Amino acid sequence: MAAVLLLFGSWWLFNTDAVHSVVGDSVGALCLGVVAASILQGMRIPLGLWPDSPWRKRFSVVAVLVTAGILAVSISLFGRSLHAGAEAWLDPGRMVAAVVGSVGLGFGFGFVRQRRLLVWYGIAVGLALVPTALELLFGARAALNLNTLGLLAFFTAVEFPAKLVTEDIAFRRLLIGTASGAGLVSVLGSATIALIWYLVLKLSGVSGISIIWLGAFGAVSAGSIYVLSKSLMVSALFGAVQAAGYLALNVAPNPETVATDSSGAGVITLITTLLVSAGLSTQVFRSNGLLGNLKGISEKDAASS
Repeated sequence: MAAVLLLFGSWWLFNTDAVHSVVGDSVGALCLGVVAASILQGMRIPLGLWPDSPWRKRFSVVAVLVTAGILAVSISLFGRSLHAGAEAWLDPGRMVAAVVGSVGLGFGFGFVRQRRLLVWYGIAVGLALVPTALELLFGARAALNLNTLGLLAFFTAVEFPAKLVTEDIAFRRLLIGTASGAGLVSVLGSATIALIWYLVLKLSGVSGISIIWLGAFGAVSAGSIYVLSKSLMVSALFGAVQAAGYLALNVAPNPETVATDSSGAGVITLITTLLVSAGLSTQVFRSNGLLGNLKGISEKDAASS
């Protein structure tokens, strides 16, 4: 039922001209976050934007300032590398999501100690960069230079907070539920809903066919990382770096000797994204099984409401 409400509510907002004309094409992602947050609040279930524990003894203002500073510097410094291809992507809705998500990230780092998650942050970044790294080495869709790296840093800085309050709160928090009790079925079910949503975007002319499959496989990977790390912030970082790599490859100037189609994903990107999702979902199956502890999920959400 939550999936149906999510798809219908976000689709209805997405096709509202008054909203679309103000927000831009990223209204699709923004609507996901708005509808998902509304459903969670209506069910009196916490948003769960940051891990449950271990909590700091005192709220860390320094952590908030550092988070805001890193994001602000990355956006302002590396944003100078933007090209015309990024203009349609960087619309008001994307920036609204980034600002709201930055607040969520700031509170997350301020409230919760992140030491136990450092390894997972590293795993998320490393796995998300695999398709991009292989494309740069063998696919030659873009040149490996400071300009491409600057675009990668810029897109990551915007997408990290934006993913947290849009796709991750919808496809991970709402549809998968509490990470500690979820199994492979929950992850694949959530990715299926994500696939349907990307198809809606395709039919509406917002995204290309490559985004559908990359988004679906990425949803499997992000959902698996969410279940394994038990942190929505980790899965948001994975999704942000993966999306940033794809965007950087398609926006950065291509080598003069290589002719590529910037509207489609490279074969290397698609295959490696599939392999990463397969590996992570296998790990979820080995650790949590197919169904996980569905009763534990319901009990935990009910107890925290």
